Amino acid sequence: RRCGRRLSRASALARLPISVEVEAAWEPVVSPDGQHILFAGRRGGQIDVAKVTLQGEELEWLTFHAADDYSPAWSWDGQQVAWVSERAGRGQVWVMEVGREGEVEPRRLPSAYEDRQTRHPAWAPDGTLYLSAIDENGSEELYQYDPATGELAIKTVWPYKATQPAVNAKGEVVFVGWKENPPWRGLYRLQEDGKNGENQEHKLLWETTDWIGNPAWSADGQWILFTRWHDDGGTNDLWALPAAGGEPQRVTSHMAWDAD
Repeated sequence: RRCGRRLSRASALARLPISVEVEAAWEPVVSPDGQHILFAGRRGGQIDVAKVTLQGEELEWLTFHAADDYSPAWSWDGQQVAWVSERAGRGQVWVMEVGREGEVEPRRLPSAYEDRQTRHPAWAPDGTLYLSAIDENGSEELYQYDPATGELAIKTVWPYKATQPAVNAKGEVVFVGWKENPPWRGLYRLQEDGKNGENQEHKLLWETTDWIGNPAWSADGQWILFTRWHDDGGTNDLWALPAAGGEPQRVTSHMAWDAD
C-alpha cells in the first residue's frame, strides 16, 4: 500500500491549500484543461479518488468504497477517469465517465483479465488505455486496451519486464523496464515495429541500478520526469530526462520524500 504524500505544485513547490479536510493526498494529476487536479486521498481511514480545483476548492470525491481506490488518470478529452481499485479482491483498473450529468456506474477493465492484477492506467490521445498486468508468475507486462472494441494488445514481452506507462500528446509511450541480473532499471520508449508485442526492440533512454518510477511527460514533450531513490542518502527526488535520452537532471533535493 502506498504511504500518504502531500500534494504540491512542482513549479512553485508550494502546498496546495485544500479547503476540505483530507487526511493525506498523493498521486496528483492535472486535468487536460488545467483547471482541476485528480488525486488519491485518505479520509476516515478510507482511500478514494477525488478532484479539486487548482486553488484547492470545490473538492469532490469521485469514488466511495470500502476497498482502496488510487492511481487516477484523466482521459485526454477530460471525459473519463481511470484508476486502480481493490474492490474485486485485487488491484485492477476501473473506468468511469465524469463529463456528463447523472450517476454513472464504474466498470472494470479489461474483462479478459479479471483474474490478474492490473495497474498504472495511462490514457492515449486516441482514447485507448495503456496499463500493466501481472501474470501468475509475477511477471509484469504492458498492454493497450481499446474500450470501444474490447481488444487487448500486448506491447512488451520477455525479456522486458515493464510497468508504469506514460503517454504524451503525440501518443508516444515511455515505461519503466528492468532486468533481474544484474538489477538494472531503465526508462524505455515503446516501439511498434513488431506484431502484437513480439520481436520488438524498445529504445532504452537511460538506465541505472537505482530504484526509479512514476515517469511523466512534460507538457511540451521535451522532458520525462521521474522519481529516483538514492540508497547513499536515503532520499527520493524528482529528476528530468531529455526525451531523446542522455543524462538526467535533478529537479528536487530534499531529505523529505518527493514523489508522484
